[in-house]
This record gives sequence, C-alpha cells and structure tokens, in this order.
Amino acid sequence: MRGRYGDLLFQLLLSAFLLGVLAWRVDLHEAAGRLRAVSIPWVLAATAAFAVAQAVAAYRWRLILAHHSNIPLRSITGIYLISRLANVVVPFRGGDIARIQVAANRFQLSRAELAGTVFGVETPLNWLTMFVIVAVILLFVPVPLLPGELIAAATLVLVSAFVTAAFVSETWYPGDLSTRPVFRWLPARPVELLSTVLNRFIDGMRELRTPLRALRVFAVSLAVFGSETLVFVLLGQAFALDLPLYTYIFVTIGPNLVRTLPLTPGDVGPYEVVLAAVVSLLGETPGAAGSFAIGSHVLILLWTAILGLASARLLGLRANDLFRYRSNAQASSQPASAPARGPGDNIDDAR
Repeated sequence: MRGRYGDLLFQLLLSAFLLGVLAWRVDLHEAAGRLRAVSIPWVLAATAAFAVAQAVAAYRWRLILAHHSNIPLRSITGIYLISRLANVVVPFRGGDIARIQVAANRFQLSRAELAGTVFGVETPLNWLTMFVIVAVILLFVPVPLLPGELIAAATLVLVSAFVTAAFVSETWYPGDLSTRPVFRWLPARPVELLSTVLNRFIDGMRELRTPLRALRVFAVSLAVFGSETLVFVLLGQAFALDLPLYTYIFVTIGPNLVRTLPLTPGDVGPYEVVLAAVVSLLGETPGAAGSFAIGSHVLILLWTAILGLASARLLGLRANDLFRYRSNAQASSQPASAPARGPGDNIDDAR
C-alpha cells in the first residue's frame, strides 16, 4: 500500500513539475487571453468529431474481433470508451487491461486472445499508421526537424514487423511447446500454460492472416488517425491557431506518443509540454501553443469522462466486470493448442 501511494505521489509531482516548466516557457498573459477568446462553435464541432473518432476506433477493434460474430458493436464501443476513461485514471495503460478484463467477462473470451487484438494488432497498427503518413508527407513537404531518412527507415522497420506479424499469425502451428526441443527440459505445467497463452494470443491476431483482411484493418486505422487529426484541426480553429492544414498531422502525433507511454494520470504534464513544444516548433507563439495545449487537453479529458461514464451506465458496468476472474466457456470449449479456423474465420461470414 505504501508503495502504491509513493507511486501516485511521484506521478503527481511529475505532473506539477512539467506544468511548472510549461508555465515558465509560455507567455501566461497571452495564453489566458486566448483561452478566454476560444470559439464555442468550433469547440462544439470538435466535440462531435471526437465522438466520431472514438466510434471509428471502437469499430476497428470490432473488426479485429470479427471472427466472433456474436459480439454487438454497441457493447464493443461502450467497453472501448470505458477503457479510454480508465486510461485517464490509471497510468501505464491500465485502461487497456480493463478493456480486456471487461470483454473477457462479458463475452466469455480468452484474455490472451483479447490481449493479442490490443497489443498484437491495434498498438502496432497505431505506430505503423503514424509513420506511414509522416513518410508520405515528407515526400512532398520537407520538415527540417524530421529527417526523411530516419522516418523512412522507421517506416520500413514497422512495415516489416507488420508483415512478419501477419506471416506468424498465418503460419503459426498451434501445438504444444513441450514437443519442441527448447522446452522439453522445462517443467511441464509452466510450458503447458505458456502454450495456451501464446496460441490464444496469436489467435487474436487472425485478422492479419490474409492481405485483404490486413489491408482492411489498416484502412480503418488510417480513418482513426484521420478522424483524430480532424479533432485537432477543429480545436486549432477554436483557439485561433494559424497553422497550415498538413501540420495538424504532427500535432496529432504528439498526444499519441504521450499516450503510448503514459507516466501520469490523464497524461497531465507530459501532454501539455509535448503538444506546446510541437505547436511552437510549427510556428506559433509560446502563448498560443500553451493555451492550445492546456485547453485541448481539458476538453479531451472532459469528453472522455462524459463518454466513459455514459457508456458505463448504459452497459450496466459492475465491479465484478472489472475484478472478477473466471475462466470463459468459449475458450475452454476448444483445445487451446488448436484455435478454430472455420467459417467464422472469414470476416464477411462473421458479419
């Protein structure tokens, strides 16, 4: 318990320190003036765009789970929105763990399979999408602070990793690891457990097994990033930023990078510092950058809280959904060493 409070104290001190750095670097008078002059109609438009962006992201998760045809999109969307709220409250991506836990209990799915959809498909796709978009932009608009060669190399690595993941998902033979030379000398029970987890994790990546499915999921990932960029474009108008349209892609990347490695509750502190630095580098004054960073984060946290709490109420979320652990019937109905690949494995059949 003492260690938990110590971690929370460290996170709060880190947030306070980073916010202090931001206050030291920006013109507080200019930032306050811009916050008072924010355009409400543009904020309302950004609010609608944010809801659409979350719906598209939830649809992508449903698409990754398309082989489970009995899961309603409404429930998937609600669980996704709840997990976004949980990520605000619990650092280190605790919301994604909550998403896996709630979905496992609600739909009787394997937690390892759900982890495969989140950490084996969704997270790598987020990185791949960002780097591909930036690499394409740099072909037409050189940005001095971003070396094209480095971005191209990183994109090549990510594309190779994505293709490799698809190849592994397609060719992985779901057998017992104890039959393989490396594992023969290890205790049987841990090896059996590892076999079960690994087979189900890779089974969660089954939507990468054919080029058509992989491209379909990637296309939706582009839509997710595009809708998130639209939110920042509208917020930029609300805060009267004077930035070229294409630069909002880099503005969107900042919060995504912070979200990848959350250090504080709600990313308070890191979000403001990173976003203000990006907007300043793109040509805005420190006061404008600071007001945009603070104002946009407050709005995003507010929207996330409203959508998450509303979803929890509509789904009737209970404490048992988060804290109860039960083995699911669906996963245990099939041998863990041999994930099924029947008609439901086709995304069109799953619909």
